[in-house]
Amino acid sequence: MIHSAAVLDDELVTAMSRDALARVWRPKVMGAVRLDEATADSALDWLVLFSSVASLLGSPGQGAYAAANAYLDALAERRRAEGARVTSICWGQWSEVGLARSLEMSVLDPIAPDEGMEALDALLGGGRARVGVARLRLDRAAAAFPELVGLGYFTHLAAELDPDEDTEAIDLDRLRTMPFAEAHRLVLERLQKRIGAVLGYSGTAVVPAERALTELGLDSLMAVRIRNTVRSEFGVEPPVALLLQGAGLDDLATDLVRRLGVTEAPVHTSDATPADGLRGRAQQRVAARRRASVRRKVDHP
Repeated sequence: MIHSAAVLDDELVTAMSRDALARVWRPKVMGAVRLDEATADSALDWLVLFSSVASLLGSPGQGAYAAANAYLDALAERRRAEGARVTSICWGQWSEVGLARSLEMSVLDPIAPDEGMEALDALLGGGRARVGVARLRLDRAAAAFPELVGLGYFTHLAAELDPDEDTEAIDLDRLRTMPFAEAHRLVLERLQKRIGAVLGYSGTAVVPAERALTELGLDSLMAVRIRNTVRSEFGVEPPVALLLQGAGLDDLATDLVRRLGVTEAPVHTSDATPADGLRGRAQQRVAARRRASVRRKVDHP
């Protein structure tokens, strides 16, 4: 028996409605609940729940979908503990067929249908409750999820990656001796590469420095990843609230350079902290864009 029902209704968490959440949850979660109830006393050869790698890595705008798939993963764990042959497969994106083909993540390459069927055949006879099947681009994943390379399985693989100028650690001591503008430029360039991977940018695409990250698809999960990425890269943590309140990469670079102790002239003389100023400017930019959007709708209904 295979449960592969799914619906996508992508929304940022801040804009998600109860109805949108229900549309995603109903076929996947309620379908799994009904199958669980119907097979509780059955001697199954196997029950396969089609989950998604979104429950492992997250996916921009797919918080409801990731949560629904995580429910399937937990259900499989429980049924396995009870002795049933239930497996949840967290699929990555497919190249030609199925809903998973729409799951575009810069850290993944698509699975060909014949590869997916071969993996399914192998897993049907296995004993795992939950397994991920995806073609992971470790170089991109290491940039998007720096904590990944600290895990035992990935540490060895990451060591085999070809080093380049983008993966070399920044010399923080040297950075602290630079003029503010030069330090800001170097930090911004590194952020555009690292945060671009988190946001799903690939290739030579560059994250716009002035755009609010929330306008580029940032949600709370991605904000936490960005915080972890920055901490791994620079040894300091930006406030997640700053990211979620309309900051762009230029704002983030300014905040980080200040936190690293680089002196900026002129020195602030007001009681407001630098973070207060950044947050205020970020919020003003977002508000201005919203007002402009409203004006366009009024002028061109």
